[in-house]
Amino acid sequence: MSRIKTVVAAGVFFSSVAGSLQAHSDMSRAFAGCAGRFSAETEHAWLTGSDRADHLQNRRATFVSLLEATIDEGDQRRMLSYRIDAKFAHAALLQTATFGQDDDHAAAARQLADLYLLNCSRLLLDS
Repeated sequence: MSRIKTVVAAGVFFSSVAGSLQAHSDMSRAFAGCAGRFSAETEHAWLTGSDRADHLQNRRATFVSLLEATIDEGDQRRMLSYRIDAKFAHAALLQTATFGQDDDHAAAARQLADLYLLNCSRLLLDS
């Protein structure tokens, strides 16, 4: 009976460790995505002369710091890829919102971009 308890305990332990590692990776991925989105917003603010650029740049820096603090050593390339993908996707939304010919599509793109930023900001304690 003792051997069965050991096997069950080991199974529970390793499944909790695996779950913890997955949660850690998910957290890093979320921070990477947010860093990319705030990077796109910062560049867009610079291009459009928005006074929000400094605030956006500070948010981007916060998410970069969080990403660096949570990233696993072997995951750096993958997280950089997530960050770049999120940046380009967000930049596409901003381009549609700013330069789109269809007002409905432009408004929807801006709302979606704002929603992504809101979800990112909710990850921070100061939001």
